[in-house]
Amino acid sequence: MDSLLKNFNEVSDGVFYSRDKKTKIDIKVIKELSAHVGKTKLRRARICAHLDEEDDLQEMFVAVEKGSFIRPHKHLTKCESLSVIEGTAIAIFFHDSGSISDAFYIGRESKDHRFYYRISSPIFHMLIIISELFVFHEATTGPFRREDSVYSPWSPDEKDKIACEKYIESIRSLALERIDQSS
Repeated sequence: MDSLLKNFNEVSDGVFYSRDKKTKIDIKVIKELSAHVGKTKLRRARICAHLDEEDDLQEMFVAVEKGSFIRPHKHLTKCESLSVIEGTAIAIFFHDSGSISDAFYIGRESKDHRFYYRISSPIFHMLIIISELFVFHEATTGPFRREDSVYSPWSPDEKDKIACEKYIESIRSLALERIDQSS
């Protein structure tokens, strides 16, 4: 295992939990997490700074490779915030019907990009990764319960790779149109 990631428990493919009540993250840990992304099936990896799924505050450092499908989802009872560490993505928000309600670039590479967002109500959302790698810090309330989040019924299952690739392309085009209209 990578030298710095050994300080974390890998509980599933690419998901690491802190072993210590005092979690410290530096750029070296982020680089090792980023290098680990290519070893995972879903082409993403995360470090959970919290000790377990029961913690009241859930904070994660997430690295996602370009082309990884993050299925549109919403959290029924939780707020969520995202802060960019590196890279660029398109953040897309949807009406329950599946039409786009908002889309914008998120990253630190341009003064026109946002680098943070917070969702305070149940809204379907997803990211499309633009850069080769996108790394962010995410925070939400705990405890984590899988049933507190739902996937959109109008998007493909992550297991159908071809359908996911087609969906990413079609939704990327629609999102870029939305971004152009709001510029």
